Amino acid sequence: MLRNAMHFARTLFHAPYEAQGAAPMEEGAALTAPSPAEATEPEQPEDLGPPMSEDAIGQPLVKALEDPEHARYYNIEVIDRAFRLARAAHKGQIRRSGEPYLIHPVEVAVILVD
Repeated sequence: MLRNAMHFARTLFHAPYEAQGAAPMEEGAALTAPSPAEATEPEQPEDLGPPMSEDAIGQPLVKALEDPEHARYYNIEVIDRAFRLARAAHKGQIRRSGEPYLIHPVEVAVILVD
């Protein structure tokens, strides 16, 4: 789960800089990842359910990313895959309020995109 969350964060925050020619973020830079022995093979996209655009939780992020002011900076396909991985990793987890856990990271992502 931690590895998926870190991948989601790295994708959301560093991908725009890589698109502008910055060097790719090295594994473990500023974030730590589990050792190779602890890491598991990521699930394939077809195993992760519908895309972010078809998920009510993902709709606010899709709307923010489709804004012409922001769309040129983000690779929506990569963010969609990260969202789907996070959704699979946090399946069944709920917040104290009773809402699905994934609502929080998506709301934070929307704030950061804006």
